[in-house]
Amino acid sequence: MFDVEKGLVLKLGEHKEVLAALHGRKNLTADEIKAIYGSPVPKFERIEFPKVTSFNEEDGKHFWTFSTYFDMCKVPQVLMGVEMILQGKVNKTYNELATAMRRTVYRQYVHMQDGVVHPADTYG
Repeated sequence: MFDVEKGLVLKLGEHKEVLAALHGRKNLTADEIKAIYGSPVPKFERIEFPKVTSFNEEDGKHFWTFSTYFDMCKVPQVLMGVEMILQGKVNKTYNELATAMRRTVYRQYVHMQDGVVHPADTYG
């Protein structure tokens, strides 16, 4: 799951608790995770697996879940995008990064024409 506000990729456990967190290439320690999310680390009860959680494009607390096998290729891309922001190579917020990535993914997998999403079966 990508915490869009904080730029963290989170690994959640079976009961939706944070098991691990990455910020770019850096693995956060348990103490760092507690410093960010509090102690005890909260469970993300509102996340409903396997339902995909997306985010709106306004700044704020948003989460983007990577729930399926097909979502896994997005994780290293998000992490490298965060790393580029941290290194100052890209002048974007984490929300802008997530929005740009989502738009790119939708262009690749969603059948769109003139800004309208069409059912996949119309394209055979």
